[in-house]
Amino acid sequence: MYDIVDPKIICTKYQAAFVLKNGLSFFLTFWLGYYGHNIAKNMFTPYNADMASTVAILFTSKVGAEMATNLNRLQGLVLGTVAGQMVYANFGWCTPISLAATLIIFFFWQLLSLFYYYHSTEFGGIFILLAAFGSKMILQECSNVWGENTDSYFAIVAAVVAICVILLVDLVCAPDRASTLANNARKEVLGQMKMAVKDLFDPNVKNTTFHHVPIEAGINQARSLCLEADAEPRVWRTPFRTDLFLQFCDMLTKLRYVLAVLEVSIADSFVEGEPKSEAFQVMMKHSCVSTMKECLIGKIEQLERLSKLLEHEVDGPMEGETAPCLRDEPEMLSLHFTATLEQAVVDAEKIDFSSLEDLQLSVFRDPILKVSLTVSCCRAMLESMTDMQHAFLNY
Repeated sequence: MYDIVDPKIICTKYQAAFVLKNGLSFFLTFWLGYYGHNIAKNMFTPYNADMASTVAILFTSKVGAEMATNLNRLQGLVLGTVAGQMVYANFGWCTPISLAATLIIFFFWQLLSLFYYYHSTEFGGIFILLAAFGSKMILQECSNVWGENTDSYFAIVAAVVAICVILLVDLVCAPDRASTLANNARKEVLGQMKMAVKDLFDPNVKNTTFHHVPIEAGINQARSLCLEADAEPRVWRTPFRTDLFLQFCDMLTKLRYVLAVLEVSIADSFVEGEPKSEAFQVMMKHSCVSTMKECLIGKIEQLERLSKLLEHEVDGPMEGETAPCLRDEPEMLSLHFTATLEQAVVDAEKIDFSSLEDLQLSVFRDPILKVSLTVSCCRAMLESMTDMQHAFLNY
């Protein structure tokens, strides 16, 4: 049974930021609609709610990817034309101050538009159209004749101002960049994976917990944020390592699949919260199982060190423990964890399950099956992490 309102979700940092940004945009446009006519009579009509209503619609607007190219062109053309007309309407007078202001606005208009054109792969097309059509409207012949604007003009101005307010508020109130959030999600999933392995092989933890469920949600979030980070303007930063990050997410997905098999199989009735099977509890009393756990956790910690490369955003080698010299560290190049795991497998095959002989065990609770399954899962997880380690070292 799910609650309609979950405080754990609605009180998170990012939900609060969502409410703050959208609420601020909404009330700012209401304020502009109410008082804007007193500030600029040729731009706003009295008590205009068009801007606020536009913001309300944009809260939940979704557009299909197949229309992205044409919509980007439309956005650049309309925004450039209307914004340029807005500048001309306020500074197009034939006075020295107005002409100077027009030139200054034109300079910064071109500077910002071309800057983002060369630094944004996704929105570059919009900004080059802003530069072209905005300049065309700004650099018109000056006039001291007051023009009369129609209701349709006011409606377009209201829409453009609403979009500009949303962009400004998002820029100021954004909690973090998408690349930072993606790396935070990655680190959180690694922490969950380490905790899952510890709980799985801890003899003091008697009941099972299915960690693979929240881990799946974390991986999906990290992958989604990675794609957003790939589209964000990097400015002076190096391009986001999208391919390597997605490869890391694929590795986490493989680990999650294997972990799910292991967690479900050791549960006595294959249900979360049930005690660990008796065969597995016997296994956990032997040091070889503890060795398997240490191998997996040690390899996860290696990946934690190496994955800091995904946070490196400047040219040149990364300083610290994830510098290129890591390639020369014996710990990274050796097969220490693999060799240790294989020795633990040999010892696991010698575990005595005679204490379970009097019990009526089904094939699903057979101790040999539990040993084989545990060994296979540990090998698969270690192999996936080793492949990812090589991907980092060869990057």
